[in-house]
Amino acid sequence: MDSAIVHALFARGIAGVTAELTIRYLHSIRVDTGITVRGWIENTRHRVYQCRAEVVQTGKLAARASAKFMEMPGTPNQGD
Repeated sequence: MDSAIVHALFARGIAGVTAELTIRYLHSIRVDTGITVRGWIENTRHRVYQCRAEVVQTGKLAARASAKFMEMPGTPNQGD
């Protein structure tokens, strides 16, 4: 889920590092069945991005995450 969020940031030209990541596992995940992982940005303030991610398998939400990412120095300011 961390990587999914990083990709969401990169898609907007933002290079960030994980400051905090909280994961809640809701159901077990089978290793023999495909999964969908999504990450997105919910909010930004002072170069800190509040993000979320989820893992879905066979139509069921299996895990969700909330995270804070810090924009790396030298990245053009995208969200203030």
